[in-house]
Amino acid sequence: MKRNGLIGAAKEKRWLAAFTVLAGMVTFLGMQWLAADANQVEQRASQLFWNGYAKLFYESTGSWSGLGERLGTDRFMLSENNVASVTVYDRDGRTVAAELKNQGTRKAAARKIAVLSDNVIVGFTQIHAAKQKVGSKELLPPLVVMLLVYLLGAGLLRQRKVIAERTEDRIALAIWKRSAPVKSENVESKVKLSEALSLIEELAQRAKRLETVRRTMVADIAHELRTPIAVMRTQLDNAIQEGQPLPLSKTVSLHDETLRLTKLVRDLQELSLAESGHLPLNKHWFSLTKLADSVVEALVVGTEEQEMKFTMKKDLDIRIYADEARVRQIMINLVGNALQHARQELRVAILLEDGQALLVIADDGIGIEEEELAFVFDRFYRGSSKVRTSNRAAGLGLGLAIAQQFANVHGGTISVSSEYGNGATFALRLPIMKD
Repeated sequence: MKRNGLIGAAKEKRWLAAFTVLAGMVTFLGMQWLAADANQVEQRASQLFWNGYAKLFYESTGSWSGLGERLGTDRFMLSENNVASVTVYDRDGRTVAAELKNQGTRKAAARKIAVLSDNVIVGFTQIHAAKQKVGSKELLPPLVVMLLVYLLGAGLLRQRKVIAERTEDRIALAIWKRSAPVKSENVESKVKLSEALSLIEELAQRAKRLETVRRTMVADIAHELRTPIAVMRTQLDNAIQEGQPLPLSKTVSLHDETLRLTKLVRDLQELSLAESGHLPLNKHWFSLTKLADSVVEALVVGTEEQEMKFTMKKDLDIRIYADEARVRQIMINLVGNALQHARQELRVAILLEDGQALLVIADDGIGIEEEELAFVFDRFYRGSSKVRTSNRAAGLGLGLAIAQQFANVHGGTISVSSEYGNGATFALRLPIMKD
């Protein structure tokens, strides 16, 4: 955008320069045309003057004898009449009777005019007008016109640029306020159009992703519901066909599938509330360090038979103002995900960094491929590495999505880093207190 603006400004300056030169040329040519027209009038007047001069001399003397001396006496009239030379011919039109030249001047072509005395041609006069040189006086008006045209054009371009910038600012501010209502509360009065266009592009990409999620979510939910519903229907169909009540073992199986469906519906509902900003929070002060201890201890207990090595690093007792139940769910999802992928080691650290609580959970699993890192927190996402891990259930693919949204509503963030083959590290950052 900026590059296009620079190109447009340079093009406008070139057009202004060309128009300025054109205006100067038109002015100069116009002045030359007017000067030529004035010279023609002046030349005709000079021709008539010297023709009358020769006629008076001939009528007073009766011949052309002595005309040369008279012309020499009246030499000063050549310069006054802008004349280069005066030539008087005899009645044959070829014999020069008298001639007077103005030294140092260039002659322009001229025609002969008959001298009449008593309606009889007694001779001819030929006046050579001096060619006018272009001087500073003739160049000054075009230069003044060029300067005025350039200043006027530059002023109009400047005014046009200011109007365009103000229009762009208003458009950009309107786009920004409509597209980013949260940011627009403290937005400056001037927002660059490029920023607004970038925001539109970001919104378009987000809309495209949401459309993709919308299209795939129905299929994902149907896939998750298919298995428990199929199990329940099969067992119920068999019981109806046999005409026998379900035994306790099958009833327990149905109950497990019901719990699975209930958990899926609850997770989807809470995820939707968190994404829309309507998740209810019951905030109070509590020890994040003790909460992490209890969550990790409860989850690690089931891994004792697998000889899992567990280490936990704590700096001090960190207390935060948040919804303890939601934060517990975040920790359960993150630690549970790490245990699902860890092979022999799980590392947990809870620290205070830059005024925020930092919980780091690292495993020694197979890790996450680089092209999959961008999709780790997408709902129903299951990385390809889960197929190659242990035989533990992969889950519904909502745990990390829920953890991220719960962290967002608390003003925190979750990030992930991984090198394929060397495990993955999740970092949860939560503010100590957020209104």
